[in-house]
Amino acid sequence: MKKMVLASLQDAIKIYNQYQAQFRQVAVEADELRRMSKRVIFYVGKGQEDEAAELLQEATKLLDKIVSQVDDKQILYDNEGYKAASEEFMEACLTYMILTGQELDLSLVTTTSTRRLGSFSDLCGELARVAILLATDGKTKKVVEIRDFIQELILELSKTKIVENSYLRGKYDQAERALRKVEDILYNLQLGRR
Repeated sequence: MKKMVLASLQDAIKIYNQYQAQFRQVAVEADELRRMSKRVIFYVGKGQEDEAAELLQEATKLLDKIVSQVDDKQILYDNEGYKAASEEFMEACLTYMILTGQELDLSLVTTTSTRRLGSFSDLCGELARVAILLATDGKTKKVVEIRDFIQELILELSKTKIVENSYLRGKYDQAERALRKVEDILYNLQLGRR
């Protein structure tokens, strides 16, 4: 009986060590995915669509590599670095879609439902930054379109029970602040016309 118990323990240790090795590898690659995703957002926000598209393609390949190399998907859901990177990647995809008009299949992104919703809140902040650039260029109509879209996003987000989740509640509050920022931009543009 003792041999069986020891053999079982040795198997558990082997599995644990494999899990930990994959966990660490995912953390390293997820950090690179997060950085790439931030650069996609930066490029597409500045209107550099070619650079954004190329980098997004590379980031998609890295995401596929990360997901396919793990034996157990639970590694992804336990790894805070991966969760943050997958949320940032979703945000990059959403920002790219809105600003370029090109569709992407977001159902293929392996992430938690919390992080998926969080990326929509983060999108509001990215759109607010774009609105600042557009206002600087005198493109008031585009700023109004962004405001209207952020309002739609917030309305949809408010239909969920995000208040019960402190992480999403913070994200929702950030989305509302982004809307306020865009409304302030439009208000200041109106004052400048008087």
